Amino acid sequence: AGANGASLTLANVAADQTGTYRVIASNLMGAVTNEVNLTVRSASVRFSGRTKYYAGDKNVAGVTLTLGGDQSANGVSGGDGTYGFTVDAAGQFTIAAGKSTDGTPAEGVTTLDIALLRRHILGLAALDSPHKILAADVNNSSSVTTLDISLIRRVILGLTNAFPGGLWKFVRSDFSFSNPQSPWPFEGTRT
Repeated sequence: AGANGASLTLANVAADQTGTYRVIASNLMGAVTNEVNLTVRSASVRFSGRTKYYAGDKNVAGVTLTLGGDQSANGVSGGDGTYGFTVDAAGQFTIAAGKSTDGTPAEGVTTLDIALLRRHILGLAALDSPHKILAADVNNSSSVTTLDISLIRRVILGLTNAFPGGLWKFVRSDFSFSNPQSPWPFEGTRT
């Protein structure tokens, strides 16, 4: 997976193993939970799941899931957030989740977000989620600074259509942030 992707690695998968794994994605509008259901039967492996925002039950369509390792396959979450694909044999696999821009970068981002970031930076009112803090770090500097505010302002004003750190970040759903107010580094892979 790239800088904005997460992966799930399953080693030594054997027949008749079933489990549920979750990956969280974070963008400026919040984080996304990517739930991966793994079912292994005989000589085939079925990967399926549902992508949704980390808070609530809102589905996320258009998330690309790429299977690597002993075999490769691709899947994309549908309008209801579900996806699935099957490979022929058990083995070691990595699932990487990613999402390209499917709207304007400023969609859902307003000057209110800039005001909230200012208050966070000044220590007046901290952002209430490590996922929001990760999303606010639009330049991937492992901190939220006035540079992030400047970059967000440029996108809102239409001066650019991208953030240096990308629009999506994927984080494992079971990842425990040791310091939720400083969530770096975070893990986006599962072994």
